[in-house]
Amino acid sequence: MAGTVCRTCNSPKQELKAKSKVDGWVLENQALRYAPPGTWVNSDLDVTPLAQRTWNSLTLLAYWFSDIISIQSWQAGSTILAIGLTCCTSSWNAMACNIADFTRYLRKPRSALYQAVWFPFICSWVSIIGIVVTSASMVSYGSYLWDPIDIIDQWDGPGGRAAAFFAGGSWLLAQMCTNISATVITGANDMVNLFPKWFNIRRGCIFMGITGGWVMVPWMILSSASSLLAFMSSSGIFLAPVLAIMIVDFFIITKQAIDVPALYHSKGRYSYYHGINLRALIALFIAIVPALPGLAYNVNPSVDAGGAIYIANFNWYFTFFLAAICYTAMSLIWPAKDNLAPEMIEGTAAETELTVGIKPSDEPMASFVSEKRNEKVTVIA
Repeated sequence: MAGTVCRTCNSPKQELKAKSKVDGWVLENQALRYAPPGTWVNSDLDVTPLAQRTWNSLTLLAYWFSDIISIQSWQAGSTILAIGLTCCTSSWNAMACNIADFTRYLRKPRSALYQAVWFPFICSWVSIIGIVVTSASMVSYGSYLWDPIDIIDQWDGPGGRAAAFFAGGSWLLAQMCTNISATVITGANDMVNLFPKWFNIRRGCIFMGITGGWVMVPWMILSSASSLLAFMSSSGIFLAPVLAIMIVDFFIITKQAIDVPALYHSKGRYSYYHGINLRALIALFIAIVPALPGLAYNVNPSVDAGGAIYIANFNWYFTFFLAAICYTAMSLIWPAKDNLAPEMIEGTAAETELTVGIKPSDEPMASFVSEKRNEKVTVIA
C-alpha cells in the first residue's frame, strides 16, 4: 500500500514478512528542523546532534593510523614501480573529498586542524618502512619484494609461520576496519542523501559493503602492482578537480559563509540552474578532458597518447590547479550573486544551540547533552 512505513515488528517472522513487500522497506518520514514540509527525510540527514559528537583530535589520530596500515598503503609506499608523488597524492583523493563525513562527529571544529600534524607523520613513517623493507628484501631474499604477502611467504620454520599468521591477522583486521570506516560510511552517507526514503546509515553501510566488496571486483584492481598504481594515479583525474572546486568554493567564493537551512531546500539558495552549478561543471570538464589521453595510456600502454603521457605523470596536480583556476575565474567574472550568503546562517539562536550544538564559547551544553543521553532511540532496520 502506498505510504506504508516500515515499523518495528513484534517478531522476526513478522519483520521478514513485512520486508517481502517493497513498501516494507520504506523508512519513517521524520521531520527535520531545516527540511521543508513535504520532503521525505530521516534523522541521518540532520545536522549531527551534540550528544553524538564524540570525536576529538586523538580519535582522528587513531582513524588515520588504522587507515594507513592497510595492505594497499604498504604496497603503494614500497613499490619500485610507483609513479611518484602523483600516485601517493591520488591514493588519498577520496578521503580528502569525503573527510566531512567523519569530522561532523567532532565535538570542537578546531580538532580537525590536528590532522595537519598526524597525517604527514604517519604517512611518512609507513612509506619509509616500506622503502627500507623492500631494499632489505634484496639482501635477504635476492630480489626486491614490494608486496608484504610475498615477504611473509619467505618466512619458514615454526617461528616464521607464527609471525606470518599474526602479521596476516593484523592486516586482515586493518583491511576490514579501513573499509568499514573509510569506504562504507562515506558511501552510506551518499545513499542517505540521494534516497532518504529508502536508506538510512545502517542500510547504506550494508549496500556499500556488498557493492564495494563484490560487485566492483576489487581483487582485479589489486591483482598486480601495475594495475594498482595505474588505478590509484588515474583516479586523481576525476577526484582532484572535485576537491579543488570544493576548496575554492568554500574558502574563496563563499568565504566560509554557508546558509545551513538552505542546504535542505531543493529550491533554496544553492539550487543554482536546475540543481547544477554550471561554473563547477564547466571547470570540471575543462580539467578532465586534457588528462583523458593519459588515462587511456595508463590503462593500455599500447595507445598512442603523444605528449599527453607527460600530463598523466602529474595528472593530480594538473587537474587540481586547472580546475581551481577555471572555477575561480568563472566565479569572479560570472558571479552567482543570488547563491551567495552575506554571512554564516545557522538559523535562530535557539536552533544554533540545539541543532548545531556550538555556542560562541565553543563549549558543550551540559543540560542538552544530559537530556539527549537519556532519550530512547528507536532503530529501524
